[in-house]
Amino acid sequence: MTEPRACPRRSAGRQVLCALLAVALVAPLAAKESKEKRREKEGAAEPAKKPARPEIRSFDTETLSALGRQIYRHDSLAWIATDVLFAKVSQETVAAEGGAGWIVDTSGEAPVVRFVREVEERIEAAYDVVFPKEGKPHVVVPERRELSTAQLGAYRSYRTAIGALIERQSPWCGGTPNHVELPDPDGSGFLVYILRPKPAADVVPIGGHYRITVSADGGTVEQVDQLFASCLTLPRKAEGSDGKEIVALSMSHIDSPTPLETHVFLSLQEKLPFMLITEGGQMWSVEHGVITKAN
Repeated sequence: MTEPRACPRRSAGRQVLCALLAVALVAPLAAKESKEKRREKEGAAEPAKKPARPEIRSFDTETLSALGRQIYRHDSLAWIATDVLFAKVSQETVAAEGGAGWIVDTSGEAPVVRFVREVEERIEAAYDVVFPKEGKPHVVVPERRELSTAQLGAYRSYRTAIGALIERQSPWCGGTPNHVELPDPDGSGFLVYILRPKPAADVVPIGGHYRITVSADGGTVEQVDQLFASCLTLPRKAEGSDGKEIVALSMSHIDSPTPLETHVFLSLQEKLPFMLITEGGQMWSVEHGVITKAN
């Protein structure tokens, strides 16, 4: 685990928003890890073995595939929207106005990324980036700044989820996390995904992601699912291939009987098919946003 740093993503503007969130929400993860490293250097006794991780929530492969596609869509909308916003409004202005993150709302005909600010203990919309069916995404200053009940729940759910990871001293594989909030397919609340960023452009962060189930009001954590056994990071270029990129990624997976939604998301993000082997030698394919058995 390494100390969080600015999101190494496609959008410089998004890095700024991630940095604003990192100071208050993610810094404790870095402080915890730094303390552990100091103890190791000072020759402290090895820490006690960690208890076995609880089982994660299970979904069928159709639901997992759909969740992975939604994560990819929300993540893509967010980074495009930050570029659009900062082309119109300076990063300094957003920060001075109390900019505190974003919400992706796909409930209407036109997706909206709502950038949120906190002013005098009020949580309100600062700017919207609208994605119309026809035409380019554009910035709108909302006439009504009040968040809907669902938007407020989604906004709060991220902070609640990060707080739970800090309180539980959950392991973190490094970098300032990206995040996506989706409606829980089996309930009235949210699935909050805390996603490990790419540490470099030519690698894929397979391990390091969390799924946290949060109540509809965004205030209560119902379950924390650690979706990884290690901080597995795979290269996009084949060893000894003179820099040629691979055409697929293969890996074993021991955290669940099937691939997860994060595999679907990463496959879409990297534009690479994944081949996974789960317990009992079952082989799976993850390609074009769909999980299928391969044998």
